[in-house]
Amino acid sequence: MNKTRPAYSLIFAFVIMTLIMVIASTSIQDTRNKIRLFQDLEANSQARLAAESAAELGIVDLKNSSFESGVEQEEVFCLTNSGTDCESDGNYTVYAEATENTYEADGYYYLPIPGTGDAASTGECSISEHLDADHSCNWNKIAPGDSVTIPLYHDDGTGVLSFPSDSSMGFNAWYLRVRTPCENGSLEALCDGTDRYEINDESNYLTTSNNPAVILWEFIGETGSGSVNILPDDAIGSATRNFTENTEIYEGIIQEDPFSSVLPIDNVVLMAYDAASSFTGFVSIHDFVTTSYTDLYFSMNIIQALSDTSGSTIPYLEYQVVTDSSLAPVAPTAEIIGEGYYDAGEFTYYFPYVVSSNNTDTVTTLFTLSN
Repeated sequence: MNKTRPAYSLIFAFVIMTLIMVIASTSIQDTRNKIRLFQDLEANSQARLAAESAAELGIVDLKNSSFESGVEQEEVFCLTNSGTDCESDGNYTVYAEATENTYEADGYYYLPIPGTGDAASTGECSISEHLDADHSCNWNKIAPGDSVTIPLYHDDGTGVLSFPSDSSMGFNAWYLRVRTPCENGSLEALCDGTDRYEINDESNYLTTSNNPAVILWEFIGETGSGSVNILPDDAIGSATRNFTENTEIYEGIIQEDPFSSVLPIDNVVLMAYDAASSFTGFVSIHDFVTTSYTDLYFSMNIIQALSDTSGSTIPYLEYQVVTDSSLAPVAPTAEIIGEGYYDAGEFTYYFPYVVSSNNTDTVTTLFTLSN
């Protein structure tokens, strides 16, 4: 006699087979995801290696002065796996001189190079997308104990130098801007509606009382017979500084910005400028820098502890250099941007790589990687 098997056996077998298929499908999908992840990692690594290689070629060209600042050197190498198309390739651009701010479009050359200022945090700025000149991305920091050296000549990339004394440079003026940072840490020009640190509250910004010099500066020119320099003129009248002759950078002039009423630029504390002949101190600086030299640079450092009017510490000052000339002066720090590409078939992977190099020969050359 035949026995009828219960229907649940068939159902149980179907459920088991379904579970096996789901597990197998999940395992296959997981394997595919892992393969895709590893492919992405490999492609990104290849793009990064291409960017690093391109940046290294840029460093070599910078050292050999065989570059044109700000011009992209396209496809400096091309690695192929099969066929004639590049599987991996790279470009680089060297920014080695002061640069016009495309946002302002005012014809001036700015240092730091727009978008590279260290008064803003890494990742906040872009060298290719300029913000207004007063944004912190376009200013550098200087704190007590820091010193800064800034060249005052143009290098055409072949080793030919032009100085302010040369007609080819078309030098008109040089301005140093200095300001305090925003109290709330904002990077915006207007501090997002709050204030900058108040470094001095004397009613007369020219007074010598409770109004010390903050920055010591020096212009240094090299000639065939040695070095010459010009230092701050501390011309003082009766308990006040002589406004037309004094060239000190002191608290009051940083706080009050007195030259904004006569110049097209605000926050100027020092200049090489002869158009306003009444400012004899600045005309003297202009006369100095337009003398013939074989090397010329500006140096400054903070010599006074920084505190606001309430006694709180000001962590640093911000500075920017603006040059009115036909040719751009050399930047203290060159930025070499390597761009790497890797063709993975369905997608092309891209990686930017930035290297900074000190352009001045007064300190040891260092390379710092920002990626």
